[in-house]
Amino acid sequence: MAVDKVITNTSIVTMGPAKEVIKKGFVAINGNKIVDVDCITKFKKPPSAKIRIDAKGMVTLPGLINTHVHLYQNFLKGMQGASSLVEWCDKGLFPFVRIMKDPKFKKLGIGYHASLMACLEMIKSGTTCCAAFDFDPGVPKAIEESRMRAIFMPFLADQWAPKDLLLEREKRLKETELLLEKWHDPESRIRCMVALAAPFICSDELMFEAKKIADKFGVGLAMHILETQYEARVASETYGKKVLEHLEEIKLLNEKFLAIHCVWVDDNDIQIMKKHDVKVSHNPESNMRLASGVAPVPKMLSKGLTVGLATDGAASNDNLDMFEAMRAALMLHRVTTLDPSIISPQKVLEMATIDAAKTLGLDREIGSIEIGKNADLTIVDMRKPHLQPVWDLVSNLVLCANGADVDTVIVDGEILMKRRKLTRLNESDVMSKSLEIMKRIEICKGV
Repeated sequence: MAVDKVITNTSIVTMGPAKEVIKKGFVAINGNKIVDVDCITKFKKPPSAKIRIDAKGMVTLPGLINTHVHLYQNFLKGMQGASSLVEWCDKGLFPFVRIMKDPKFKKLGIGYHASLMACLEMIKSGTTCCAAFDFDPGVPKAIEESRMRAIFMPFLADQWAPKDLLLEREKRLKETELLLEKWHDPESRIRCMVALAAPFICSDELMFEAKKIADKFGVGLAMHILETQYEARVASETYGKKVLEHLEEIKLLNEKFLAIHCVWVDDNDIQIMKKHDVKVSHNPESNMRLASGVAPVPKMLSKGLTVGLATDGAASNDNLDMFEAMRAALMLHRVTTLDPSIISPQKVLEMATIDAAKTLGLDREIGSIEIGKNADLTIVDMRKPHLQPVWDLVSNLVLCANGADVDTVIVDGEILMKRRKLTRLNESDVMSKSLEIMKRIEICKGV
């Protein structure tokens, strides 16, 4: 059998149902599909291929999946480093959005260039798919150019935020529908969901209309849920009940609903989410950075909820490195429960791969290295002092590796980075244009 590409002499962390780790194996790719995965023996050799990637001393794993990120925020790293969520919005995020909407800056394409920079960062650190919770039409354009896989989630809001940043409700709904008409393609790398900013930022009327759009396109809803105590308090005052009780009452919850953060959920909330098979996106570093709290992820997992891992936007995390997110998640839940066995490296890696795919409804296509799945793969170079010796491969990936250890990235069968060199994006060009824009809008002092 001749194939397009074959990765040889590699350890493989399959993340399939058997949780198999192949010590010396190969992955064969034809078109955009994985067509063979096996151990190399004297009886089983890799097939011949047009492109052969010798990954000796490296490990191949499913491409990492970031279940929640705001790409347009990528120009805000390191800003408002000592603020809570509300203060961070007032002093950092809202002023930046005003700049993006300012007619004199609009032609700069801030959202597009920030997103392109974010895609570059994610590819270089091994992320092959992201859930982009954004509003700027330049975001999906950047994703398309980068050749990453993504769920684009144009988000809606009609209250709480400053009035000058809120579009008239009907106009925003129409814009959202047009974005889905343009970008949602169930057969392509870019698909869509409809996003709602948060319960206290969205009226019930807006949530009803968003659900109609989601149902029309057959997609799910995503929403920041109970990220802070502030949200829990506002919800109680507004609805006279808790957030998830209200969302259940208005019939917003189902198996396609992605609840982001879920820091201040209690046992009853978890029961409601389980009842409706709601999926969860866990953002440990953002929650720590803004001092929002610690999501009860071990409890969610024990109740059978599907939890995917995420970085959140660079404005509230400062990087988009999913390896760092994995390590943070592992450490955070161990120290807050005082239990070193509460969550394993294996489970954290699942949260960044196959479980992340499940949260986005993509687990039949990506998230594990199995025959018939799309070839979204990340190859990590283990030949480095901080990654050796290897007592347990999965533990080393979660506890020792970082994004800079990624050697090669493949999405949908296409090599996007090989030996740390990008093949689709011009790294220096993307960075120089982005830095020029940031200096023009005076948010970057440079070094």
